[in-house]
Amino acid sequence: MKLAIIDFDGTLFPRDTLPFLMEFWLKDGQSKVKYYLVMAQIMPYYGVYKLSFGNRKIKEGFRTHALKAFNRIFDGMNGEEVESFLVRAGKEVRKLLRSSMLDEIGRLRKDGFTTVLLSGAYEHLLKSCTYDIEIDHVIGSKISFVNNVYRADSGLAIVEGRQKVQVIEKYFNLNEQDWSQACAYGDSITDVELLKRVGNPVMVEPDEVLALTGKQLSWRQID
Repeated sequence: MKLAIIDFDGTLFPRDTLPFLMEFWLKDGQSKVKYYLVMAQIMPYYGVYKLSFGNRKIKEGFRTHALKAFNRIFDGMNGEEVESFLVRAGKEVRKLLRSSMLDEIGRLRKDGFTTVLLSGAYEHLLKSCTYDIEIDHVIGSKISFVNNVYRADSGLAIVEGRQKVQVIEKYFNLNEQDWSQACAYGDSITDVELLKRVGNPVMVEPDEVLALTGKQLSWRQID
């Protein structure tokens, strides 16, 4: 199997998902009260995430906390309402996807790769924004509901950083030859373990720390 594993935030999507969703929440006419309550919880986490230069563990940890904090915005909504919001947001995200990566995905398909979009972003959002793109597998974070209603303590299965190699190993029974033939695309130092695991790592407009690592290892880069 020839696997191509593609990150979302900063890679296929040139922005961070959480700030985009916060903006879209208001544009979509949703509750301003929820917006400001959740924003107050997210900003400390997001600020540390942005300032944690080069510290992969801190970036992963605080990004996970920020996503869990944002999830509170769905409190009291049922599954259909949450999915509908993420689908609408996904349609807006689709307009902003990185053209160079869309071209790359087309090339990968022609070269016989099985394409996998792997991200900590919500799976419903990922599927919505790639509905017209030939991606074989979409793996993202899944929201849990209790009696079809989201509560702040309902839970969220998050796919992040170091988990990505484990997730791929769980979904695909890869041997060493498969890993050596695989390629992966990422933009952040949080993607480094996955990039090091494949035979063909590709940096996409990387952050400074990943760019330095990739340069030392002669990794390919696209913008």
